[in-house]
Amino acid sequence: MRIACIGTGIIGASWVALFITGTHEVTAWDPAPGWQDRLLAALGTASLQHGDTTQFVPNMTMHMICGMYEEKDIGCVLSETFLVTENGVERLAKTPRELFVNE
Repeated sequence: MRIACIGTGIIGASWVALFITGTHEVTAWDPAPGWQDRLLAALGTASLQHGDTTQFVPNMTMHMICGMYEEKDIGCVLSETFLVTENGVERLAKTPRELFVNE
């Protein structure tokens, strides 16, 4: 199921947290500047950079968003929600993967 959360304040962030732990594809948006950073802080994040001490343990649910940007308007963003298992990970969203080009 695809879910959109419009507004990422206390209540919106709570809905996002609930939905990403299920098998839902979640898109969030807020008109306030800096909403992405506030949402990530509310959800708890792992930077996965040198020195990060986050431990991945079985039954942990993560939503990973990776972004790579060459210039201001050129980039690639990947998003995936997964469950950490004893043997690796399990994708939670069953939505087919597609490439979207924004011209």
